This record gives sequence, structure tokens and C-alpha cells, in this order.
Amino acid sequence: MFGARNIAPVGYAAVAFTFGTVVGLVLRRTLPAMAVTLVVFLAFQFFFPNVVRPSLMPTDKATLPMTAEAINQAQNLGSLGGGSVIGGVKIPDAPDAWIAETSPLRTAYGTTLSSAKFNDCLDSPPKGGAGGTFGDTAVCLDKLDLHVDVLYHPSSRYWAFQWLETAIYLVLSGILTAFGMWRIRRRVS
Repeated sequence: MFGARNIAPVGYAAVAFTFGTVVGLVLRRTLPAMAVTLVVFLAFQFFFPNVVRPSLMPTDKATLPMTAEAINQAQNLGSLGGGSVIGGVKIPDAPDAWIAETSPLRTAYGTTLSSAKFNDCLDSPPKGGAGGTFGDTAVCLDKLDLHVDVLYHPSSRYWAFQWLETAIYLVLSGILTAFGMWRIRRRVS
């Protein structure tokens, strides 16, 4: 919802409009300019939030013990490659935090849990009739004394991110406007 609320969409609209105008000036064809603008802006809308936004401010770090209760509150376990990852964890002191990165499950010694041990708990955990989302798997993993390292941004940074991202988009819009003006002057003379 970050990109659809408050002031950030103003910056998105400004840069999309100026980019489309400049592409129209360069291509001098309406439909191709609209198509290029759409494709580039969609790619930029994917790139910026996933690559640039997380590094606009330094993250906070938390180490979370992966108890059976914590594992059952997560959204998913494992990865397509069978790695020992957990998704959808929450920071207890900052439940609305934006999670930028979660490490794989780590042992008490700080090493990544081996895929073999993870898959043993995932595929054939000792049957104990435990409840919860992951049930006996969560109990099996809990016995391994695991934790994850989480990099996150507290929700108190929401407005700082909104203003910073809007400013970046408005600066890009200004640069595109200056380029467009230069292009027009060059064509006229």
C-alpha cells in the first residue's frame, strides 16, 4: 500500500508524465511513446521499491528465536530449492515493521541450518499431535534451538520514506523537464 497512499503517488505521477512527454518529444509518435512510457515506468516501479527503497535508510537488526510458537505464526517455511528459510516473521517490539531481509534459519552457533536437517523436520517430523500452522514440524524445528536475523525498518520511518521517495521522483521529473526543454531549444535553433 506504500505506493498508493499519501504523497508518494504525486512523485510517481510527476515522473511518469514528464518521462512520457520527453519520450514523445524524442520519438515524435504518440502510440510508440505511450508504449515505451508504460513499459519503462512499470519496470521502474518494480525496480525502485525492490532495489532502491530498502537502502534509502539504514536498517535495524533483530535476532529472533524460532520457537514453535514463532514458527507457527510465520507465513511459510522452506523455499523452492528446499532451503531452510522462513517467511512472514514479525518483530515482537515492532509488529508493523517493514521486513527488508530475513536470514535463513540459523543454529545456536550462527551457521545456516542444513537442508537435510530442515527437510527431516519438514517431511517426517516426530508425530506428537502438535497444533498450529506447522504443527509437529514447528516442534521439531524448535528442538534445534534456531534463530533468524532480521533487517527491518520500524513503522516510525513511514513518513521519512514517503518524503524521501517523493523528493527523488520530483528531482527525476525536474531532470527530465530540463532535458525536454534543452531538446526543444535545440530543435528550434
